[in-house]
Amino acid sequence: MAPSQGYGPPKIEGVRAVRVGGEDALQALAPGAAGPSPRVRLEVRAEGFTGRAMPLLIRVGGRAYRASSFSADGKTVSFILDEIPPEGAVIEVGYPPHQMAELPERFSLSMLEDTEPGGGS
Repeated sequence: MAPSQGYGPPKIEGVRAVRVGGEDALQALAPGAAGPSPRVRLEVRAEGFTGRAMPLLIRVGGRAYRASSFSADGKTVSFILDEIPPEGAVIEVGYPPHQMAELPERFSLSMLEDTEPGGGS
């Protein structure tokens, strides 16, 4: 019997990046800025997020992060990044080592949205 190929990588539909915490986005990104570093919440929409023994991960610019929350419908997953990734960083989501999906878009500061007014993050 041939070994199982698993479920495959998720089918990515889109990504959203929201700055959470820290100072004003542009000021916080300036070289030598003081104060708490902003973090980023990446929200990835996809089909194929399934419950598995292996945790769902995102790699951004080579750093890996675990999923922090799933939407009720299981199609959106959030990841909290503890720092702003470098411009042009590759974004991959999935179940390592062989079931990762590379997003067509690269990380860019232009994709960052500010935290919603009133602190809703």
